[in-house]
Amino acid sequence: MSVGTGIPTYAVEVGGIERLGSVSTRRRGRRLAGFALAAAAVIACAPDNPATNPAGETSGNLAVAGEIVLEGLEVILSDADVDLSMPAAIDVDADGNIWVVDRRLHQMLVVSPEGEVLRTIGRNGEGPGEFRGPRGLGIRGDRVYVLDNVHGVQAFDMEGNYLSEYPAVRIFFDFDFTGDGGLVTNNNRVWARGAMIAALGPDGGEPTLFGELPFPDTGFNFRALQEQVLEGIIPDVLRNGALPVAAADGSLWVVIHTESTIRRYGADGTLLSEISFLLPELPGIIDQYLADFAAAPPGDSFFFPSLVGAAFAIDDSLLLLWETVEGEPGLVTLHGPDGAIVQRLLIPELDMGGGGGTVMGLAVDLSRRRLYASVSDIATIFGIDLPDSVAF
Repeated sequence: MSVGTGIPTYAVEVGGIERLGSVSTRRRGRRLAGFALAAAAVIACAPDNPATNPAGETSGNLAVAGEIVLEGLEVILSDADVDLSMPAAIDVDADGNIWVVDRRLHQMLVVSPEGEVLRTIGRNGEGPGEFRGPRGLGIRGDRVYVLDNVHGVQAFDMEGNYLSEYPAVRIFFDFDFTGDGGLVTNNNRVWARGAMIAALGPDGGEPTLFGELPFPDTGFNFRALQEQVLEGIIPDVLRNGALPVAAADGSLWVVIHTESTIRRYGADGTLLSEISFLLPELPGIIDQYLADFAAAPPGDSFFFPSLVGAAFAIDDSLLLLWETVEGEPGLVTLHGPDGAIVQRLLIPELDMGGGGGTVMGLAVDLSRRRLYASVSDIATIFGIDLPDSVAF
């Protein structure tokens, strides 16, 4: 079934722009005031408040079936403690250390689970092991891969020593690292038209293109598109934006940003599954994006709708971190092998209201059942413990 079949174009009136007129200023530190940095305590584990999950098993505090409320958000690292400016991506190694690339300071940090900076790797430059605007990081086996705007992808060992690189500087949108250090990325007309995903091997050669676009690619007339978005309409061509996430088995998750739709492809590009799910927050998230777009300075007023801030694949499961409406709880959805929502994780202390423009990162330490999220505009990395009731 085509994703676009029977799905109307969003036409959301931005009647709340007056009310949300200053919403873009929150990217300069607004969220920090909303964080209650309590001592670690996960309500979902509370034994005196049992609930039943969809499988009928007694677990933690489920506000509704399949919904778990997490509390005890902890600041792991912030610009108040160390030289940190714009954390763009994070991942966790086998020892539980958090690796962070800072897009503005052009470096990579290795941080202990307690927030101690163990070492700093790289500096601003174009030589081997240096960075210029690093914005992607992935730990795959015993290698760390970093994408920046000059080198493409550089590979390092777990001590931070430079190993090799390959060109990939045409990556402009959402992407993820594959198991061998290659890349999968949202195509968006960078290469040949008509495909949604481009897959590059670790040699930087011509990509393999696959995945049908939900809507015909009619080209990017940015002035016309800008006018439509300012009128409260997301044009179909902008709804082709997709977030690819590479799974350990070689399969590929693809999340259509402005639809509650997930596809899964095999390593050869074969479509394995496609599912639409109900996300009641989605209209509000889109309205937030439209309001942000209207409130942005004219020179910065065209940014694509990226309503899923970050994603992370775990075995046969997928976690999505949503850019929820300002003032609402942070939302992570956990999806099963077919893409259906298994659980909703609400984090009241994490205000991810964005709608586009905020760089986020998501990582999970499986052995310690610890979830990490980075937020670039307040230069902070957060951690929260996951109870046993989280189903992965």
